[in-house]
Amino acid sequence: MVDLQNPTEIVEDILLNQEWTYQRISSAEVAAEVEARWGIYRMQFYWQEEYDIFHLTCFMDLRVTEKEADEFYKLLALLNERVLMGHFELFSDDGIPAYRHSLMLPSSQTTQSELIEHSIALALEETDRFYPAFQLVIAGEKSAKEAASIAILDTAGEA
Repeated sequence: MVDLQNPTEIVEDILLNQEWTYQRISSAEVAAEVEARWGIYRMQFYWQEEYDIFHLTCFMDLRVTEKEADEFYKLLALLNERVLMGHFELFSDDGIPAYRHSLMLPSSQTTQSELIEHSIALALEETDRFYPAFQLVIAGEKSAKEAASIAILDTAGEA
């Protein structure tokens, strides 16, 4: 049986190769700042060794107020129907929206690396894909339904 490598070590290698700013919080956790299409996202990676589960969270640089929350939750529901893996959520303590994804990692180091790289790419892709819709709802420019329709149309138009 192959020894399971701590996936946060793989994350650290990926972040170094991308030259992204990051901080090792603990042996099981890494935090990073990544400049993406719509802003700087804060990413957190956490390894739950006892369950072989790797958690990835990509926080947006947006804040939802109580006034915007109802419409924002409607938008989350509409967009989460279309997310391939993971989901978007709103952290109620601070009103920060985020993409979250967890996956179980097998004991193959090569497979872990490929899965983690794919998960990072997917988190950034999904967050970039729907960021404008979140922004439109927060600014009060569109309803959740209108913003979701626009985001889905824009995505369908990109190839």
